[in-house]
Amino acid sequence: MEYRRFFITGLPRSGTTWLKNMLNEITGVMCFGEGLLYSGIAREVPSLFDSVAGGIREWVEFIAQRKGSVLNTDQAIRTIGNRVNVIGEAIVEGETERLTMLMVHAAVEYLFSEWDVAGEKSPVIRGSDLHRIAHCNRNALIVVLTRDVCDWIVSWSRLYYQRRSLVAVSWQYPPFTNGDFIQLDRTFGKGMPERFLNEATMRKLVAIWKDVVRAAEELAAVRRNVLHFRYEDLYAGPAAILNEVLPFLCDADSEQIERAVQETASGAGEASKPHDNGKLLARADIELISELVGGGHALAS
Repeated sequence: MEYRRFFITGLPRSGTTWLKNMLNEITGVMCFGEGLLYSGIAREVPSLFDSVAGGIREWVEFIAQRKGSVLNTDQAIRTIGNRVNVIGEAIVEGETERLTMLMVHAAVEYLFSEWDVAGEKSPVIRGSDLHRIAHCNRNALIVVLTRDVCDWIVSWSRLYYQRRSLVAVSWQYPPFTNGDFIQLDRTFGKGMPERFLNEATMRKLVAIWKDVVRAAEELAAVRRNVLHFRYEDLYAGPAAILNEVLPFLCDADSEQIERAVQETASGAGEASKPHDNGKLLARADIELISELVGGGHALAS
């Protein structure tokens, strides 16, 4: 066992719940769902300490100015001024970072204190949140899931459309416009329209996808504790994904892995086949997405 803490993250609708359910079938592993630790309150932690550090810097500078006016010598002012710079930089660049990490670690350990190996499923729609999870948890395993851009756009839009009467505005759903709902009504209710979504919203969703995928690729390339998987690979071989993840967390044999796959098979059966969702997109949608994404990423055909 290399890590006692882990996070399942990445784009929503990319298999994060499926992986969470399989891990919960492994003896000694606990994975919480939708805790939103980093998509919610933890996002404000660095800004909190930045504010505190900024206040301390201003206080130190104020005291230095008062001492300088009392001493009334150029030498004293220069000496105190140098001291201010040292203290200020240490607080803002060093202490802020250290205190931020301590607060995040304390929150994680408080949440998971009852379990030896525990983690959280916390999807993100910002690359910065993904970087924050990895940065603040260098001693935890970070498993990132993404999927084909066309499939993701359709899957996410469908979920929001189905829950539109229950969810006004959520962290997980960008604010769709009334025009988008009309367009989705046409798509899901009356067959294939000329466009799946309004172009402005489509551009926004592609930007979200690119931001998270770029962050996942960057982190996986330089950090050993970050694993990046595609939904398509999870769908094709869930046991293979578990075989890559579990050695970092616990000693699970092949029987446990097979049982975890079988116990979650009913829920996995509801998962969409790769590229099925993308078939709902019109040709104009595919062309726009291809233009926005550029090379290096396969699109649903």
